[in-house]
Amino acid sequence: MDEHVWTDRPLTQRVPIGGNGCVIALENAPHLTFVSGRLDMALSHLCPDAPLLGLAETSDHANFAMRIARDHAVLSTSDPVDRRSGWQPEGFALSSADDRYAAISLRGHTAEEILCRGLQSTLPRGSVSCAVRFARKTVLITGLQDGFTLWVDQADLTYSWTFLTGLNHD
Repeated sequence: MDEHVWTDRPLTQRVPIGGNGCVIALENAPHLTFVSGRLDMALSHLCPDAPLLGLAETSDHANFAMRIARDHAVLSTSDPVDRRSGWQPEGFALSSADDRYAAISLRGHTAEEILCRGLQSTLPRGSVSCAVRFARKTVLITGLQDGFTLWVDQADLTYSWTFLTGLNHD
C-alpha cells in the first residue's frame, strides 16, 4: 500500500446502519466537560442531579458524569457548564470537551455481542471506570435501556464506525 494514499475520510454519514439485530447510529453529542480533582464537589456544584457512571451503567437523567479515573470524569450536560475553565475554588478543575468525543449508539438484542467482539472479551460489568480498550482505541462506554453508547475520540470516529459496521455485517 502506498503511504501517500489516504483512504480514511471524515465521517459525514449520519444514517443508522442496521443488521444482525443491532442498529448502529451516530448520535448528537451533548455538552461535555472534563472534570478533575474532587468529583463529589464538582458534581454537587455543577450538576447535583448527575449520577457518576461506571462502565456500561445507564442513567435516567439527562445529565450524568462518566468516570475515567479516581479523580477524573467527563460531565455530559444538556446545557453548557456555566463556569470558566481552569481550577475552581471548590477543589476541582474544568475544561471543555465538546469537540473531543463522538457518541455512537448500539441498540438491539445483539448490541452486547458486537460490543464484546470489539473488546475482545466479555463486558467487565462492575468496573467503576467507563474507559476501556475497544478495537485498539480507548473509548468510554455507557449503557442505554436497549444497548450502549460508545464515546470515541473524534479523531478515531471514522475508524471506529467502520470497525463497528464491519462487525455488524459479519
